[in-house]
Amino acid sequence: LSMREPLLVHHWSALILIQAGKVPDKAAIDSWWDLTREEWRGRVAIPDPAIDKRSAYFFVTFAQHAEDLARAYRVEFGRELVLGPECPDAACQWMVDLLRNEPRVLASDAEVAAWVSDPAASMGRVGICGSEQLAKVQRGKLSLSAVSDIAPAAGLLWPTYLAMVVEGQNPYAARVMIHWLMSDTVGDGAYAPWYEAGLYPARVDMPDPPGSVPRGDLEPRLWLLDARFALDHEWIVRDWVKGAMEDKVVR
Repeated sequence: LSMREPLLVHHWSALILIQAGKVPDKAAIDSWWDLTREEWRGRVAIPDPAIDKRSAYFFVTFAQHAEDLARAYRVEFGRELVLGPECPDAACQWMVDLLRNEPRVLASDAEVAAWVSDPAASMGRVGICGSEQLAKVQRGKLSLSAVSDIAPAAGLLWPTYLAMVVEGQNPYAARVMIHWLMSDTVGDGAYAPWYEAGLYPARVDMPDPPGSVPRGDLEPRLWLLDARFALDHEWIVRDWVKGAMEDKVVR
């Protein structure tokens, strides 16, 4: 990710897979295809892509990487993926298989994090969730860990941009504000409200907030939303998701 083009990035987070427990269980899941297995039926949560835009873009971005998902399937199961009649590629098939495996569909990733971390759950749970929810682990509110070593990618990178509005009334004040927001290098000045686990500074000279997955391990394994692809394909992906969700999801 370029931190200056097309707009200046202030910080970024990621939509990733989380699991219950503060210590990652590396043996549990190593592929997104694991979530389609019978043993994970009803044990996966996602933010509702019909109302959560970031979740919708997560699925759109995965749709752009159908060939990567096909390769991941071959590695995971040792055979070629057989597509159902409703699916043109591996990305569609992954979405359909996941959403027919009775996931819990919730209104937000905050609800996903709480559901995954529920100590009353009799079996382990996982969920697709914003990395910023890991800050609640640092505050002792949840027991979660990130599943970052997963094929074919760790998830969706989500940048937060800074920009000046065209013909704004106070361009010089806006410029000073942006300069101030980007001037912090230690996390206790202008950046302090965002210096929490799961939020990553655009400045590489600022250390990762405590409790974060090291950005050097996570960032190279994230996919970035392609705005043009999303514009052309979002409605197609929404149809796939809607069709798969009609009968099998749990709310």
